[in-house]
Amino acid sequence: MEIGVKGVERVTFSPDFKTSPEVIAALSMATVKVGDYYQALLRQVQLKPDQQLNRGGELAEGKVPESVLAFVMGKDGVNFDRSGVVALRPSEEPGAKDSLAVEDPTIVKTGDHFYVFHSAVEPRDGGGVWVSMQVAEGDDLQHLGNKRVILEPREVGKKLGRDVDMVKEPEVIQMPDGSWRLFCEVAGGGKSRIATASASGVVGPYNDFRILLDTREEGFDSRHVSPGPVMLTRGGDILMLFNGCGNKGTFDATEKWSVGAVMISARGGVMENTRLEKPVVAPPEELGYSGKLVAFASSLVLESHEQKLYYHVADQRVQVARLDVAGI
Repeated sequence: MEIGVKGVERVTFSPDFKTSPEVIAALSMATVKVGDYYQALLRQVQLKPDQQLNRGGELAEGKVPESVLAFVMGKDGVNFDRSGVVALRPSEEPGAKDSLAVEDPTIVKTGDHFYVFHSAVEPRDGGGVWVSMQVAEGDDLQHLGNKRVILEPREVGKKLGRDVDMVKEPEVIQMPDGSWRLFCEVAGGGKSRIATASASGVVGPYNDFRILLDTREEGFDSRHVSPGPVMLTRGGDILMLFNGCGNKGTFDATEKWSVGAVMISARGGVMENTRLEKPVVAPPEELGYSGKLVAFASSLVLESHEQKLYYHVADQRVQVARLDVAGI
C-alpha cells in the first residue's frame, strides 16, 4: 500500500478568524461535497459573552470557553466563507451529556439527509470529563435537530470489558452489503485505542464492539491511536487514515500527533502488515495550545482527479492535502 501527498494548501476563511478576537481556535473540519459547493462543519472554540483573556492570553482559572460546531462553505475546497451560523452548540439542560462541549464532527450524507456524528463532553464528579457520542440530523447542515446520545463510555466499557471514560472521534461508513461500520476512539487509563462496531442502520444500535487497533511500542503511534477518515477501496475493503500519537524522540518527551494509514478488511479486521510504519502526514515543528506537535486528520473528500484530506495543525489552523491513492 502506497499513499503519496501531491501537495498541501492552507485552508482560508473569510472573514479571517483574526478579525474575530472571541475565537480561540478552529479545528476538526468535517467537509462534504454538495453539488458544486464544499460544505463543512468545524469545531470553533470561542469565548462566551462574559469572558475575556488575560494579558497572558489565558482564561481566568475555572473558566471554560465554548466549543461549538460552525458552518462554512466554499467553491474550491480550499477557500471557505464563514456564515456566522452555529449548527450545534452545548446543551443548557441540567445533566446533558454535552453540557461542556460538542466536538469532532463527522458528516454522513444519505440522499438529501445529513447525519452529524460528534463527541459530547460533560463534567465528571471529582474532576475530569466523560465523553459520549451523539448524532444530530437534518436536511440542511445549517439547521440540525433531533440531537441524541447513541453511545456512552460506561456502556461501551462494559461491552469491551475495560474501563472507558471517553467514546469519541466517530467515523461511520456504509459497506457494500448495506450494513454500517462505526469506528471510534475509546480512552481509559491514560491510553486511547480504536474500537469498531456494526449496525444495520446508520444511527445504530451499534453492536459487536471490539478493539480494532492498538498502539505500537516503537511506532509513531506508541501512546494513542484515534480514527480518522475512512474510504472504501475498489475491492470493498476500508482504508483508514488514523491519528497516532507518540513521543518525538528518545530524549524529547514532547508528544507528537501524526496521520497514519491502515487497511481494514470488509469483514472488519485489520489486514496483515498494512499499517504503514511512517506517517502519511507529519506535523510541523510548531507547538499547539496543548503543548504538543499536532497533525490530526478530520475528513476526506473523494473526487475523480484528487482526494482531499482535511487536517488541523498546531491546534489552530486547517490544511488540506491532495493524496494519491491510485490503485487502492
